[in-house]
Amino acid sequence: FTIAALVYTIYSASNNVQYLGGGRGDAGKASDNGPGGAMMNKILTGQLEEAESQLEFFSAIGESVGTSPALMFMQALLAMRRGRDAGAHVRLLDQACDAHLRELAEKPASTPFEHFARLDADFMLDLAREYLSHMQFEVDVGAGASSGAQGAAITPGGPVQRGLDVLDRVLAHVPGMLDAHLQVARARLALRQLEPAQRTVQH
Repeated sequence: FTIAALVYTIYSASNNVQYLGGGRGDAGKASDNGPGGAMMNKILTGQLEEAESQLEFFSAIGESVGTSPALMFMQALLAMRRGRDAGAHVRLLDQACDAHLRELAEKPASTPFEHFARLDADFMLDLAREYLSHMQFEVDVGAGASSGAQGAAITPGGPVQRGLDVLDRVLAHVPGMLDAHLQVARARLALRQLEPAQRTVQH
């Protein structure tokens, strides 16, 4: 693989996954029934003020019955899309991710089917995508730190590393999830980690 060929392979594969409908992602959640699906649909279609009002209502209820990881995730989306608050975005993603993993640990599944259903790989992929949306900051910082070694690979930290960790966990349980492999490859490519990106594409 040359760098140009690697870039072409990764992005062509990504486009094919979207064309074939691979991966449910945020847009898939928008079609879910119930208030959660309605709120997600408003966020994705830019009706942020309405979504925020509904989310405040359900957050108030959550104070007494407990807040779900999905609700925390939608709060994170609003923090970034409406408030442009990157710090709150990451903090709420961390809360959503930690709560989801805690639920999995505290309530072990009794069957493999239940395990995969409760893992909710699509939700975890959405979490990873949001973490990786902070990639440009990571690349800019890494480029400055490696100014003496032009083109050197960047070691991620913070939200980008957390996003990669989430993807690693997904792929450990669902190794055939093509969209997750592509997210890893694109992230590694952005971080100039060309060999890991190439290995992911060839997986």
